Amino acid sequence: MEIYQFEKGHLKERTKIDLKNPTWIDLRDPTDEDISIVSKKLDIPGFVLRSYRESYRPRVEIYQDYTIVNVKSLATKKITPMKSLRKKQITFFISKKFVLTMHKGAKEIDNIKEKALAKENSKSFKNLNFLTYSILDEVIEGFGPVLESIDDHIDRLQDLIFEEAKQEHLEELFDLKRTMVKFHKVLWAQREAMFSLSRGAPGIDPDNVMYFRELYDSILYSVDREELLREMLTEILDSYLSVVSNNMNEVMKVLTVMATIMLPLTLITGIYGMNFRNMPEIYWEYGYYITLGIMATLGISMWMYFKRRGWV
Repeated sequence: MEIYQFEKGHLKERTKIDLKNPTWIDLRDPTDEDISIVSKKLDIPGFVLRSYRESYRPRVEIYQDYTIVNVKSLATKKITPMKSLRKKQITFFISKKFVLTMHKGAKEIDNIKEKALAKENSKSFKNLNFLTYSILDEVIEGFGPVLESIDDHIDRLQDLIFEEAKQEHLEELFDLKRTMVKFHKVLWAQREAMFSLSRGAPGIDPDNVMYFRELYDSILYSVDREELLREMLTEILDSYLSVVSNNMNEVMKVLTVMATIMLPLTLITGIYGMNFRNMPEIYWEYGYYITLGIMATLGISMWMYFKRRGWV
């Protein structure tokens, strides 16, 4: 458990919880002892704190004196065929006197902590609302690299499919589609949570609501981009099926041409393969060679005709 307080506009690290000044309590992998201490000091029921050690979808819960905000940060920054989407949960308890964060090693918290404690940035983090906004902003900005990675992955697959559609490409497409479904669920639930905060909530000063409106605008941009990528993915899947279908049509066309050429040749061999006694051509001295010549001429003529028509 780490404790920080705002004193004269500066964030200072402390060893005990004292709500005389605005306080930030950060619980990383909270133990039962941590939860018991925080529950007594902040007057938050212990069962509520313990429940958020489990995974929940992004949401906002509003109570009389505080607001609970649960969000998902993306531990994965680059999507590859062998790497799926990994998420981490961050839970905020926002009050006028304190902000409590619970997580299991979210680096967004570490980044903001480092910035807030740096001397050159100490005056920038002026209150608890701005601190909360800064962490949430880091979370939302983390969606950008993932969207870029998915975009690059889609472009790569598109080039590969038009070059030569393979089964492995289809498997990658479905893996990416599954990842996009997970990302879509996180993004849309998070959008609803940011929308709730943008309208104001207990623990958020009316003068600071503008910060959370900015978060809502930022996540809307990510939502729009994610929708565009999902449409592109659907189009690539359709393209894959079209390429496979065209390749199959080409194979069938070649086989059909070969079968068509062989048909009259088979007819000729079938006629002269009959064992009738009265077949004058059988007794011709050069009948065999003449028949072969006719068959060769017929086959070559048909091949040239098909070639001229662009069928082979």
